[in-house]
Amino acid sequence: MRGELDMACTDVVDAAAALVPEYAVVVTVDLSDLTFIDGTGADALAAFHAAQLVRGRKVRLTRPQPCVRRVLELVGMGSLLAAERPPIRRSSGQHRPVWLRTAPLCWGLGTERTQPER
Repeated sequence: MRGELDMACTDVVDAAAALVPEYAVVVTVDLSDLTFIDGTGADALAAFHAAQLVRGRKVRLTRPQPCVRRVLELVGMGSLLAAERPPIRRSSGQHRPVWLRTAPLCWGLGTERTQPER
């Protein structure tokens, strides 16, 4: 996500829900470029999370700015914030860890779809 998430742009969250691939088990939302969120924006993310749970998916919120992290923690959404993991060094023959097999969404930047490994 990029910019601000408030009452004026909660429809972006609703539209993004339709972009989640059917095969996704975990949906990762990158919040690194989100500079502001209010209660309405947090409600939109909570509704997105609930809709994904109904479909059997987990939602992971990553890399929030400190002010965004604080709001999400205050409204009880801190459990959705992903713990940052250090990069994994691996040879080209190793398999990807399970937590990397996700469908990341970058709202405002388009979507990036990751195909599942076979």
